[in-house]
Amino acid sequence: MQLTSTKRTTPRIVRAMACLAIAIAISTSATAALAVDAWGPGVEKVNIRYSFIGDTLRDQYFVNKSNAVPQWTPDGGVFQYFSGAWGEGAIYWSADTGAHAMYGDILSYWRWRGYEPVLGYPYTEEIDSYDAGWCGPTSLREQHFRIGGTTTVTVCWNQNGAWEVWN
Repeated sequence: MQLTSTKRTTPRIVRAMACLAIAIAISTSATAALAVDAWGPGVEKVNIRYSFIGDTLRDQYFVNKSNAVPQWTPDGGVFQYFSGAWGEGAIYWSADTGAHAMYGDILSYWRWRGYEPVLGYPYTEEIDSYDAGWCGPTSLREQHFRIGGTTTVTVCWNQNGAWEVWN
């Protein structure tokens, strides 16, 4: 007497193909979500900030992009470098500080000191200095930077060069 099974079995190859299809669908949707999350906020904010740079400042520092798309910093920020008639400009973004433009001697000083790991990300635009400001009466321009959540540094500039003041 031969025993027969009433249970239907699916061939192994069909089960394997179904598992593969499910794995591909999960992997593709996760990768797509990661790409949107990773490139979305910072790149968009850098591009928006660029669109609000005035014509004079754009001609001086923000005419040509040095790389086709914004780049990543090691800690998850985003940046884009530019060049113009007067030199280089950059827009840096972090989730804590937003997107802000830097240029000229303040940008040069910030890079010389070690970029965002040392002085943080800009959280203001470059502004005129005032006697009552962080930089003192000899400063002509300043820009404020934030490291982590609360530590702030001001990079000051006048005709003799740039310096930093820890606030």
